[in-house]
Amino acid sequence: FFLVGAHYGASALGIFNKVFAVYLLAAQISAFGVPVSLLRRVAPLRGDAPACRAALRGALWAAAPVIVGVSGALYLAAPLLGDLGLGTETAVGLRWAAVALPAFSCTKILLAGLNALARLRAYALCNALRYVLLCCGVLLHMAFDLAPRHLPAAMLFAEGTLLVVLVVFLRDALFGPAARELGNETAAHRAFGLRAFGGNLVQDLTGRVDVICLGLFASDTDVGIYSMAALLAEAASQLPAVLRTVYNPKTMVLLAERDDAALAACIRRVRNGVWIGMGCAGIVAACLYPY
Repeated sequence: FFLVGAHYGASALGIFNKVFAVYLLAAQISAFGVPVSLLRRVAPLRGDAPACRAALRGALWAAAPVIVGVSGALYLAAPLLGDLGLGTETAVGLRWAAVALPAFSCTKILLAGLNALARLRAYALCNALRYVLLCCGVLLHMAFDLAPRHLPAAMLFAEGTLLVVLVVFLRDALFGPAARELGNETAAHRAFGLRAFGGNLVQDLTGRVDVICLGLFASDTDVGIYSMAALLAEAASQLPAVLRTVYNPKTMVLLAERDDAALAACIRRVRNGVWIGMGCAGIVAACLYPY
């Protein structure tokens, strides 16, 4: 975002951030709660490779129809969203986002697979690689001197490349004999994903609805200026997300084993870490505010 704002100005940043907000929400819808279901099913089965393969393949098949439907709907609805207030430039970007959405949704599921298998180094590397690739896509856009409305094409470059990297990291969990019938795994993921879908959507919506609303009622420049400040706030809020990633596999195993005492102790450690970390971040932000 800083790269876009510095080179193209606040207006282009506002357009890019509106597209990015819709893109993230569409990805949450298309993933359909399957990443949470995958984490729940795979974490207790880490020692059983065939069962993990079946669960991971079933997760991809469970989400596939929704991914195709949401991507197609976003592509077709882009001009309408532009007419409703997001703007014609944003509509062009939304079509690029729709093309990138299948790869993004699949990478969300495969990243959940890495998390469930407790391959945290690979998980951290791939998460960081996503933003490095996005920056590389933006730099390529600048090198070819393309119009700012085509900036979201960087998303397609980033997610397409990341998808290939994730398939390489998870090749042992994707290819080979599976222990369970694929249809049963697919049905189980869809059933659980449907229950988890609402909570995940609301969680993402709370972090993006402000940008979308501003995009409807304010100028692209105003959205761009707001995005710079919101980016700093979002960076500070990543501590809970990091802790959740680290502890998710552990809590899924404890839930499967019904070890309530150990689960309560784990939750207390996470809760105390969040309070201390976010408290320190708040104090630092308050001290630095005038500057």
